[in-house]
Amino acid sequence: MPPSNHRQTLWFILALSVVPLGACQGEATWKRPSPGLKRMIEQPRVDAYEGEQAADGTWKGNMLKPPQGTIPYSPVPQSSRFLSGYSENEPVAFIPTRIDRRFLERGQQLFEVYCSPCHGSNGQGKTPVSQHMNHPPPSLHEKEMRALKEGEIFHVISQGEGFMPSLANQLSENERWQVVSFVKALQLAQHPRTGALPQPVRSKTQASQSTESEP
Repeated sequence: MPPSNHRQTLWFILALSVVPLGACQGEATWKRPSPGLKRMIEQPRVDAYEGEQAADGTWKGNMLKPPQGTIPYSPVPQSSRFLSGYSENEPVAFIPTRIDRRFLERGQQLFEVYCSPCHGSNGQGKTPVSQHMNHPPPSLHEKEMRALKEGEIFHVISQGEGFMPSLANQLSENERWQVVSFVKALQLAQHPRTGALPQPVRSKTQASQSTESEP
């Protein structure tokens, strides 16, 4: 065999021997990454409220613990009459929660913000806003308005009526009942139930009404 052909054969044999070595080296270099690298393809995650067991055997959740001294809170379950103003498909004739001075004063504050622009602070419905309405709101002191039960007023505040929008997104159920309490107090202040008043006050009220009815 000529020397040149012999050298070509040696180079060919050497080349074939190097290829497997390179392949082995590549296999070792590009081995599968460990999960610790947090590759985008395989991202370990924990679903909400899902726990995991730590190395020491304790069970840990993925939610952050609240600061020390935090008071747990959950809404108190309420009756359907508190949430809707109705009981057995009939409007309730009372406010289904405890009423005190603070409750009533809060109702007045909310009434001034959300109701008085149209109904007026006194409930008469004569305001700069209502004067520009094609269908102004009625006075809250009309006989039909005073005959409404507490549950009906609550329903109107919650669902809206006519051109009045719902205030359910602005006022919670408790705040709506606070407004109802003030509406009833407003009506009662201008149209007192004489029979429910103490005797001294009843006598003065009756005397005043008699004087006003005289020509």
